[in-house]
Amino acid sequence: MICRQLYFVTITLALTRCVIAEAIDEIELEHFCYPEQHKNIRKSCECSNEDSPPWGIRAINIDCSYKILKTSDFSEVLPLYVNTLDLSWNTMDEVPTLASDSLRVLNVMHNNISTLTNKKFVKVSYIRELYLGWNSIQSIELSTFDELAHLQVLDLSHNNIHMLGLQLFRSL
Repeated sequence: MICRQLYFVTITLALTRCVIAEAIDEIELEHFCYPEQHKNIRKSCECSNEDSPPWGIRAINIDCSYKILKTSDFSEVLPLYVNTLDLSWNTMDEVPTLASDSLRVLNVMHNNISTLTNKKFVKVSYIRELYLGWNSIQSIELSTFDELAHLQVLDLSHNNIHMLGLQLFRSL
């Protein structure tokens, strides 16, 4: 009888921790998508929460396109479970430094980015798709993509790139 009660208490505690973690995740997502300084104005991002097939793993897609955002408007750490981050059609002059183990797609097309610097993607190393087209990129430092071993799609189209270093894509 005592074993059953102990087992029940253990299961209850584990479930309570999961519910608390989910509540914290929701609060974190709310603060990222709708920060106090941007609440109820055009600069708030659109966030959608969905289950990602085939295992039903939670995935969050954040759309911050067309918000006239600058690089400085972003915090480094993204909410848990972020799968896609769309920062296209803004006024960013560089790719923001981001940190996430779950980010798979990053879109920063149609901004004012002119340079891609070394180690910019170190803390988002699981990115599979990176869209950098339609910027003003003129130079890409040699170690820019070194940490992106999972990268499958890299779009650098419609930029001002005239020369690429031979070792630029060695890690891809």
